[in-house]
Amino acid sequence: MTDDRSPITDNRDMKNLSLLLSLVCTCFLQALVLAAAEPALPWYAALRTVDAPVMDGELNDACWRAAETTTPFVVMGGGTAAPVGTSGRLCWDERHLYLALMCEEPSMARIETRIAGEQIGAFDESLEVFLDTSGQRGSFVHLLLGITGERRSLAGGVPSEGLQNGWTAKVRRSTNRWIAELAISLAVLTDQPPSADRVWAMNLNRTRSVDPGSPQYHCWSATRGAFAEPDRFGNLIFAPYPLWLRARYTALTAGLTAEIADLMMRYPQASDSLRDGLSRLDGTWLEVLRTIEAPGADAPAGRDAMRARADQAVGLYEDFLGRLRLAVVGTQFQ
Repeated sequence: MTDDRSPITDNRDMKNLSLLLSLVCTCFLQALVLAAAEPALPWYAALRTVDAPVMDGELNDACWRAAETTTPFVVMGGGTAAPVGTSGRLCWDERHLYLALMCEEPSMARIETRIAGEQIGAFDESLEVFLDTSGQRGSFVHLLLGITGERRSLAGGVPSEGLQNGWTAKVRRSTNRWIAELAISLAVLTDQPPSADRVWAMNLNRTRSVDPGSPQYHCWSATRGAFAEPDRFGNLIFAPYPLWLRARYTALTAGLTAEIADLMMRYPQASDSLRDGLSRLDGTWLEVLRTIEAPGADAPAGRDAMRARADQAVGLYEDFLGRLRLAVVGTQFQ
């Protein structure tokens, strides 16, 4: 049997393959560059309160004075600082999640003129809240609140009457800003109440339309080209950051340490050579705990570094367990 392919055909095939490989590599490198350039997802620790705030748009309640302020909003698509300030505060109790959003607006007089002349759409000037209580950045609820108090509620992208009935809001406008307060029933969000080791995905967004022809879109957690990008939602936790960190990573290491202890008890011969490594591992974890409990550990600027150290400790436990499993298998075949 002969090969009827000509050198010309072979060369053409090789060129096509080379072009395809080059395109694939270029796309892969571009994806890596884009991923590296994206801002880190922010974190917010909501304050537990025993005194619910009054929904009046004043923000003079004790819980609002004690709650931390979110990082300033940024421009959607670029992550650069927004031209006007927007920030939020959150707190919660056993029944509700409360949000306060402060929107600076130097052109409020123009907006008031449009409102008076009924020339502004319901959500031309608005705030949007996205919440994914699973933390998986898949399904989410979506709440919209306009500057004149209009509300809209979506679950899975579909209007939801039950969700609409599960939250209230108050908007207060002044000469150079407007403030919104929201109270959202936890019962319409989740059947699992907040706990110290849980993480919800969240984003807070603002549409600003002083010039109706060129609206501006601002985000707490920078998204690329739309507000509804759950992989770019930030992180919402329900305990002071050091307490959440300890609860979260203790839960993550609990299963690992349980299996390590079981294997070392059942196969002492396999684990003898690894005992010194386990002691060093425990020392690393104790150092992480000391860091978490150190004064000033809750400062937002140090949270990424604290979480990275805890992630590293969990990784060391996983590596140790892998080596222990291999040692056990090795002893069984001797």
